[in-house]
Amino acid sequence: MSQPIYESTSAAKLSIAIVGAGIGGLSAAIALARDGHHVTVYESTPELSEIGAGVQMSPNGVRYWLNWGINEDLWQKSSLPSELNMRRWRDGGFIARTELNPDFEKRFGAPYLVIHRAELHSVLCQHALKQGVDVRTSSRAVDYDMDAPTITLATGEIVRPDLVVAVDGINSFARTKLLGSTEKGGPRKTGVAAYRLIVEVSDLLADAETAWIVSNPNLNLWLGNNCSAMAYMISNGTRLNLVLSHPDASDTSNMSQEELTQEMMSYFHDWDPMLMKIVQKKKSIHNWPLFEVEPLDKWVSDSGKFILIGDAAHAMVPYLSMGVTMAVEDAATLSKALAYVTDKRDLRLVLQLVEKLRICRAKQVQQASLANGRVLHLCDGPEQDARDNAMRPSVEGIPLEKSPYGMTDPQTQAWCYGHDVQRDFEKAWERIVGFIGYATISLEADKVGSGIHETEVAKEDLVQYVKLANASQIMYGPLIFITKLSILLLYLRVFAPAKRSWMYIFIHGLLWFNAAFYLADTLLEIFACVPREKIWHPDVHGHCVNVNVMILATAILNTISDFSLLILPIFSVWRLHMRNTQKLGISAIFAAGLFACFSSAMRISISVQKNNTSDRAYDWFPEFLWTSAEISAGIIASSLPAVPSFFRHIRGKASTAISSELQSTRRSNRYNLSKRQRWSSNGASGWRNGPIESLSQMEDNELDEIHEWRCRGSRLVDHGATSIADSRTSQKGILKTVEIDVEETEIR
Repeated sequence: MSQPIYESTSAAKLSIAIVGAGIGGLSAAIALARDGHHVTVYESTPELSEIGAGVQMSPNGVRYWLNWGINEDLWQKSSLPSELNMRRWRDGGFIARTELNPDFEKRFGAPYLVIHRAELHSVLCQHALKQGVDVRTSSRAVDYDMDAPTITLATGEIVRPDLVVAVDGINSFARTKLLGSTEKGGPRKTGVAAYRLIVEVSDLLADAETAWIVSNPNLNLWLGNNCSAMAYMISNGTRLNLVLSHPDASDTSNMSQEELTQEMMSYFHDWDPMLMKIVQKKKSIHNWPLFEVEPLDKWVSDSGKFILIGDAAHAMVPYLSMGVTMAVEDAATLSKALAYVTDKRDLRLVLQLVEKLRICRAKQVQQASLANGRVLHLCDGPEQDARDNAMRPSVEGIPLEKSPYGMTDPQTQAWCYGHDVQRDFEKAWERIVGFIGYATISLEADKVGSGIHETEVAKEDLVQYVKLANASQIMYGPLIFITKLSILLLYLRVFAPAKRSWMYIFIHGLLWFNAAFYLADTLLEIFACVPREKIWHPDVHGHCVNVNVMILATAILNTISDFSLLILPIFSVWRLHMRNTQKLGISAIFAAGLFACFSSAMRISISVQKNNTSDRAYDWFPEFLWTSAEISAGIIASSLPAVPSFFRHIRGKASTAISSELQSTRRSNRYNLSKRQRWSSNGASGWRNGPIESLSQMEDNELDEIHEWRCRGSRLVDHGATSIADSRTSQKGILKTVEIDVEETEIR
């Protein structure tokens, strides 16, 4: 299996209180305790346990567990499926096959595994105790002081840690205290529920007609009208877990096992006979409505001493198998972030960066998961045929270059399962610290002669100025490379889904060219003179390279690189099938890097003019200005693709307050709601046609209130890319979205 890929240490050892001993809370406890922090977990229940059945874990979560030493126990309790088989609902015929293991381990550094939730929880609990974590049960939090910080327990005890990490689940009390409201950020229905069943493998093996399902640990997924059925083995291959998704049409909380079975059969009675034979061997059945948490704008308190993570911050539907993994990503990001804390006063800055990165990632994954659910649950028709035909070559072993369903799409797989949140934090932190450091050096240089003729600068100030100038030149290479790396990685995600494409090869070539160039440039700046003292004391015996030639060469190559970064996305955008106005808008975003190119060109011009200068303090000053401008322009250009989402978010906040009454009136006029909400795929008889709505454009509360839907089908809207990473609002680049048209109907 994969070996740990990171080792993290923290300069400041903190007292950390984690509220909630679920999978996310225990993962955070293990990661933080390994870094040397004193960690106490407070759990409200008298005993540690986990409800639910099977859970699928993608590689981006598993590899952090491996890094934290959770390996042998994990392998003993989990199964490693070799592939995902997608099947037609009526007869079980193959639609698609996707290789999982060992392919995922080779590509993403860890395997894709399935495990019983309670067994996973037990493994994490044991490892937390081994790491010295103090786990306290019957310790319910009833109040928080976000500024101190303190936690008041139901027993009256007041806990005073350095940092509070709240991981208290979808019905989070901590979230209410942080946001100051029970209305904002609370769990909301997704319109989907899932029957969860467990079948003993021994019972399946005893029947020749059902033994095939447990002959290997593969995932089997049936797709049908508004429904799906997933089956996989757990508990070291001794039980089969079944998850049957269906419209959340009625309250089943008080139903008996017989009533639940009848309800389930009303949806699945005419499905694949083999599947139904497996379902009939169940020991019990439970129905779980699927909820999500409204995307939050705030995870961290104003004091920077409290953070919300896990399902409390971003509960989502399971159609990318990312729900639990996202909590592990939260823990890994927090662990990496605290490694940069040298003083408790640093917490606010560090946690605000965690908040920014994780909110962006969580929103995208939430929306992508919703979109994938819609793809799975298409009704029979032309759009369903198009979906199946797009994936069917994989049945014959032909690799898919793109696919409408995320788990079978190479780009979405890389975006979801190959994501490295710790590397994300490192890059973001280095950019912040590097830019601040560069700006600080420039300001200090101004104090000792920058922009003044050397004849007017005191000798000791001139020495200090040259030292600062050399330090800024050394920092320039890593700082500008990190900025360009973030841009190139964005291009890879958006424009180069296929590894064999020319775009993929060109971007990788440009990336490695920049890496080699800036490494060489940085080493040359460090060893410009031997000994280094000769850089600021020219009279010292030794030798130096021509610094002015180095600056000129750097400026020329850097300008070539800048123009390549500018032209590359614009060329790709104009090849897409979309309106010219859309192309112009997207091109304008990427064209913001033009100022960085202009800054590089100005550096070349000045370098040529001052190639043989002996008045360094005066002649280097304009180059410093244009270098700062280039770095600033690069950072702005790398951030601009996120600006449209920001303005959509602001516009949505403003319009919600203004239009809430109008929407309420409109809904009451448009919909005659019944007491029972349900979806239906019945025929047209007895139904009255109404206006057509696009599900991805409807308000969330409208989705909850429509009482009867008859599926008219769906359309795949290709905006020029290859994967699903979008749903109710456009969030991630130029990506394929799924819009499901529904027709309002009314029971007479």
